[in-house]
Amino acid sequence: MIVTYLGHSGFLIETEKLYLLFDSIAAEEITPRMQNHPFSYGIMPQLDPAKELLVFVSHAHQDHFSKRIWKLRELYPHVKYFLSSDIDLAPVCEAGYISGPYDPAIFITGPGQTYHPVLETGCDLLIETLPSTDEGVAFFLTLDGVTIYHAGDLHAWCWDPVPEGEEDEELVRFLDYTKPIHGRKVDVAFLPLDPRLEIFPYTGMDQYLQMLDVSYAFPMHFWKDYDFLRRYKESAEENPLRAKIILIERENQTFRLPL
Repeated sequence: MIVTYLGHSGFLIETEKLYLLFDSIAAEEITPRMQNHPFSYGIMPQLDPAKELLVFVSHAHQDHFSKRIWKLRELYPHVKYFLSSDIDLAPVCEAGYISGPYDPAIFITGPGQTYHPVLETGCDLLIETLPSTDEGVAFFLTLDGVTIYHAGDLHAWCWDPVPEGEEDEELVRFLDYTKPIHGRKVDVAFLPLDPRLEIFPYTGMDQYLQMLDVSYAFPMHFWKDYDFLRRYKESAEENPLRAKIILIERENQTFRLPL
């Protein structure tokens, strides 16, 4: 398996038979709001048009949902889209990117659901969705026995200090929403690690590493702060699980995993 980092929360997975693309956006779609923090974006590599391409979008936020995904239909005939139900398809239909809400290549995914789509490759894919603590869904995939988790924006968004003796409602909600995956084996996980959470920047990732039996943990949503990733990994004396994360150093960096 080859994993390519495409910036922010965007990743491309290549297996022997197919590709999986998650939350990838293009440079021309960066908005002023996104520019408030250094935003990273990767160049979409050229793919083998003979392979099936599965495109996943966790939610409609502009740093996760890109118009670039519709152009892939012009280049790759074997493409399917798995979109969060919060994405408004009306503008997409009006622009002519899809034939309508019942386009056979489009699959709408809601939170707390299970899907077992039929793939052209004959690969066995089970999709489980979790509700997000922000918008949309997180994807838990089982592909021919290999498990892949993309969190989207399902994270412990603990922005503010909590009075002594009180529970952090954001953390409580995060732990509740992730109950379906507690204790599960995950071969490849894409997990938020956001430096903007200045008081509790590590809370969500620490919780993920504790709840999941993960082999390869890729950080994402870190706003191009590669030093922040390094500091997190090097702080393993505080929490040995932090040493498990894969250190990303640049856009379009590739990782070959023995899966």
